[in-house]
Amino acid sequence: MGLGGTNHQTPKQRKFMNNTNTKSKQAIAKELTHFTGTTQYYRYSPGLFPTFYLTDGTHYVAESCEAYWLFDYIASHQINSVIRKHPKLQQLQFRKLTVQDSKGFIICEWDTDQVVFSETIQFTDFPLDSIRLWVAPLHLSYVGLCSLEQDQWGWLAYLPSEH
Repeated sequence: MGLGGTNHQTPKQRKFMNNTNTKSKQAIAKELTHFTGTTQYYRYSPGLFPTFYLTDGTHYVAESCEAYWLFDYIASHQINSVIRKHPKLQQLQFRKLTVQDSKGFIICEWDTDQVVFSETIQFTDFPLDSIRLWVAPLHLSYVGLCSLEQDQWGWLAYLPSEH
């Protein structure tokens, strides 16, 4: 509280401080079943990861699960030499986060049971027991300044149901 009993925190700060994410695990899981396809791409973090995009479904995961850290992790690993040098991972990556006793386990596969790397996250408050995410190259073509057509390559994180 600030002077005179007024609260000087922004709404986002209050939400963080009060942990007001009230959606249950069941409600989130049910909502995730409704994502098939996407209506738009969301540029995830223009400053840090300007070529990493989310779909409606993965955007929902970031928001409702407060899982921005998960997409930071995935986006930052796109420059990992294991991923950059693996031809199959340059076409499609299968990611899975499993949570047990507030500890996260992330794997990256190029095919079923073809794990390229895995990592343990020492603490997470991710609300679901597990989630699968797919990451694929994204080619965007658009008209830029001066009506010049421009191409951009990046990465798209999406739910398997959005494929």
